[in-house]
Amino acid sequence: MKKICIMLICLFLSACTTTVVKPENITELRLVTAPIIDPLKMSDALEILKPALIEEYEKEGISIDSVSIDILTSHNATGEALSSATAQIGLIGATTYVEYMNEGLEAVLAATRAKVSKDSLIPSDWNNQIPTTRDPNTLTSSINALVLAGPSTKGKEFAKHVNSNQIIPWESISQAQWCISSSTTSSIAYIYPNLWLYETYGKLFKDLTVSPLQGTFSDTISMLALEECDIGLGYSFILSDYEKTWNNDFKRKENIFTEVNVIGVTRSIQNDIVALSTEHDNYSESFKNATMNVFKRLVVREDMASAFKIFNILGYQDANAEMYEDTIIAYEFVKGKMNE
Repeated sequence: MKKICIMLICLFLSACTTTVVKPENITELRLVTAPIIDPLKMSDALEILKPALIEEYEKEGISIDSVSIDILTSHNATGEALSSATAQIGLIGATTYVEYMNEGLEAVLAATRAKVSKDSLIPSDWNNQIPTTRDPNTLTSSINALVLAGPSTKGKEFAKHVNSNQIIPWESISQAQWCISSSTTSSIAYIYPNLWLYETYGKLFKDLTVSPLQGTFSDTISMLALEECDIGLGYSFILSDYEKTWNNDFKRKENIFTEVNVIGVTRSIQNDIVALSTEHDNYSESFKNATMNVFKRLVVREDMASAFKIFNILGYQDANAEMYEDTIIAYEFVKGKMNE
C-alpha cells in the first residue's frame, strides 16, 4: 500500500510540473529596403526601429540578439537579398515582389497610406496650382504614379500642351531628358510609367532618343529643379513632400505646384509590402505570424512615426494573392515588351 501511495504521489508531482518553453532565438535579424531618398538620411531615420523590433519580437516569444537595417542599391537588390536568404525581412515594392515571388518571397502585409486629394486620371486636373493634400482618416492600399514636366524649356512646352488638352507629340517626348528609377522593378518610376508610355504612344523607355538619367525620388526632384531633367516620375503626393525643399534647398522662386506640371497619370499601383524570405533558416509560421503582429504594432506607435514617414505608411493590412493580380499583368507585359 505504501509503495502504491509513493507511486501516486510521484505521478501527481510529475503531472503538475510546468514545462519551460525556451523562447525562439535569432542571432541577427536583417531587414532590407531600397533607397527612395538619400540612403544616409533613410538609414538615420530607420535607426529607431532597431531596438523597437527587438522589443516587439520579445512580446511574440522571439528573442533577437541584434538587428541590422540595410538600404541596398536598388529595388532589385532587395529582391535578391530575400531570395538568396541573406535577409529575413524586406520592405519592398509590389513589382519587386512580383519579380521574385517564385524565388522564395512571401508577401505578408500590404501598406496603407492616406488618401490623396487628387485622383483624376486626366493630367490637367492636377495642374490647378492647389497643393495636393492627404486625409489620414481615409486609408488606401493603392497609389498612382505621375509623369511630371519640370520648369525647363521643354518641360514648360509639355505643360502647355497638356493644359490645353493637347497630346504631346512623341518626337518631343522621345527627345526630352527623362529621370527614372535605377531599378527595373520600381512600380512608380519604371514599370507603370513604361506601361503609360505604351498605352499613350505605343512606345517604351527603350524607344527614347535620349537615354534617361537614373536615381531616387529626391534625385528626380533635384534634377527637375536644376533643369537637368525635362520629365520626372513620382508618386501622387511627391510635390507636397518636396514643397519646402523646392524653394529652400533649390532656391526656386516659384511654388513647386506652379513650376512642375503633371503630364501623365498611370494606372493604380498596389502599395508597398512587408515580405519575408521563405528560404531563410528563421522562416516558420510562428515567425511569419510574429512579424505580422510586430509591424502592425510598430506602424501605429507614435515614437516610430518618423521611421514610417519615410515610406508615407500609416498602417498595414494582411496581404493576399488577389491584391497583386493586376501588378503581375503590368509587370509581365512591360518586361515582355522590353525584352523584344
